[in-house]
Amino acid sequence: MGTLVAQFVQSHINQCHDGGLFCIMLASSYATIRPLPSSTAIIHTTNCIVIRLLRSVHNVLQGIPKHRLVSGTYISSPRTASTSRMYIGFRLALDWTLDELDGIQENDLDWSDHDAIVAVLRGILSAKHVAAVPDAAMAMLVHMFVHHIPWLLEHPTVPPLVRVVVSRPQLPHLTDHMILHHTVLIPGYRHVTHLPLRHVTVALFNVTIRPTTTPTSDIEVTIKVDSGTYHSVMTPSAAGVLQEAELTGWATVATRLQACGVQMVLSQKKIPAFLAARLNDLGIASVERLSIQHLDAVQAVTGAAVLSDWMATDVTAADLGKVDHAYALELGGVEYVALTCDPASHETNEVSYARTRPMSTIKMDCIDDMAFEELNHVLQAAIHVLTNLLVDPSVCAGAGDTERALVRQLRRRAVGLTAVDSRDRAECRGLKRVVDSFVDALERCTLPEQQKGSVMPDVLDSAAVKTSAIVTAVTLVTTLLRVDGVIVAGASSNPK
Repeated sequence: MGTLVAQFVQSHINQCHDGGLFCIMLASSYATIRPLPSSTAIIHTTNCIVIRLLRSVHNVLQGIPKHRLVSGTYISSPRTASTSRMYIGFRLALDWTLDELDGIQENDLDWSDHDAIVAVLRGILSAKHVAAVPDAAMAMLVHMFVHHIPWLLEHPTVPPLVRVVVSRPQLPHLTDHMILHHTVLIPGYRHVTHLPLRHVTVALFNVTIRPTTTPTSDIEVTIKVDSGTYHSVMTPSAAGVLQEAELTGWATVATRLQACGVQMVLSQKKIPAFLAARLNDLGIASVERLSIQHLDAVQAVTGAAVLSDWMATDVTAADLGKVDHAYALELGGVEYVALTCDPASHETNEVSYARTRPMSTIKMDCIDDMAFEELNHVLQAAIHVLTNLLVDPSVCAGAGDTERALVRQLRRRAVGLTAVDSRDRAECRGLKRVVDSFVDALERCTLPEQQKGSVMPDVLDSAAVKTSAIVTAVTLVTTLLRVDGVIVAGASSNPK
């Protein structure tokens, strides 16, 4: 059962990237235990907690026959007495909720309104208090996202490419946030280079790194002796010949790269020492052990194609990339190689330009690695939600305002549950109790906001995310209700 709960919530989180807090609070508000604080907690829920949840739901709806929970006849008003419909108990509450949401979320996000975008970010980030994202950082995120909008409008299904790096503040109360557009920071090992460099041509290689297409172990070496005699110590070793052939191959590679105009080489794999030295002698900078996590970012900034042929026999100008500025940068005790290139700053071929895309690097100050991981998570989630709002800009009031409006409307509609036929009265009372239990759970999710007693700043939530959270929570509880008889009976049965 714990796996079932985790799958429901994780599905919502993977789709919406909102952390799942509201979804978890709504689904768990039937329990006598406190609402779980995060998605990680619900994923690690044990079976005994699920049993407590089922027992609590069972107690709330105790006395309602199972078939009335599963389905029931409901008549909205005497005027529609001739019409009867079958509803699942919680499905009725969900249908009403979605119907009311359609009337509440009639506002589309105005992308020209800076305050409105900040309000959306506040709705995403305010739930993660541990991340401690200041308002200044939210304004910086708005600036960053607006920079990506022209490209996102042409590629609405691809999230923007944004990386976050950490810098340790010298004093705990000082923070310094910064955005670097068209810039990728590469951590890790690098050979002695000629940094800084300006206006250089870049070649990007993946893990295949060999001077020939044939493995050296498969090369057959034939030694011919014209005449005379020789001692065994004069016999050239096969290993020595192979090594000399390989060194010659590496020298050829370096020469060909120079002939192609390459001034910087980036490799996903470690570059052999001889090749690195040869590249350095030719004035070609080299960066090795480029993580696969940075490969797409480097390509987005430089426009270079990912190459596998280190012989560079078929390399053309369309396969190479451009960098405006390459320099060393140290942040938080970590040394980076920074590559900066604005595609609009220079002429480039269409093939290379098609491989480029906006890339932003955000420098954030964090006190430790755990805080950075939390901050990076919520920032990426915020970017994901903003990207989805470009496709569906519907937003609704946050900070519990939408939930409170739903509570008022659903209570009003629940009063209208009437039955013309006396035989349906018990069923209608059961359905009303189901709806009331859902409304009570929804109201409990808003209590923390009401108890604050202070004026909340403007907060906007994505209507699609809000709808998904409610649907997931109701579906989860309905699924648990369908099996609660078996679970509760098994947990409370006498072992004798």
